[in-house]
Amino acid sequence: MSSLTKLIIIILAGAVASLVLVFVLIKPNLNKAEVLGQMAQDKLSEFLTLQQQVNAYKAASSDLSKAVAKDKIANMIVLREDLVAAIKNVEAAASKSAVASEIKINEPDEKSKVPPKAVLQSKGELTEIPYRFYTTSDFNGVVKFIQYLEHLPQWMEIAKMDLSAETITVDKNLVQTGKIFGTIDGIFLVKTSP
Repeated sequence: MSSLTKLIIIILAGAVASLVLVFVLIKPNLNKAEVLGQMAQDKLSEFLTLQQQVNAYKAASSDLSKAVAKDKIANMIVLREDLVAAIKNVEAAASKSAVASEIKINEPDEKSKVPPKAVLQSKGELTEIPYRFYTTSDFNGVVKFIQYLEHLPQWMEIAKMDLSAETITVDKNLVQTGKIFGTIDGIFLVKTSP
């Protein structure tokens, strides 16, 4: 064999060995590396998503801890059995504002079973207890009474308020005495279960 033939055989053998290496060893490993790279990319994407969720949770947790009045807000709606405390607070507000008052709580009529008109449309585990306050005082006393009502710890809604001034006749002239008669209608919002 001549040296040229040997050289051609060596070159062909090297080419065949290279092709065998590429198709048997390198190409399958490249496919595996590509699959592993895709898996790593998926895991990285999942990790970044989890990291965003953790950051969102930490931010929400921080915001919740900043809500200092959350317990106060939750306790604004009392149980039906604890409505007596709300009534006592209303009576105390009337006394502090020098308002003579009478409170009437309207339960549904037992005979007709027709409840009073609802103020709230969607209530779930809450119920409305309608009330009516009759007040007598001067205008300043009525305004103070309403201010006290706004700041009571129990949630209540004023639906309607009527005020009228007392007048008397003196020498055929109507004179206002400064006394105001008021009627305040609304609801107490109470929980039906704890």
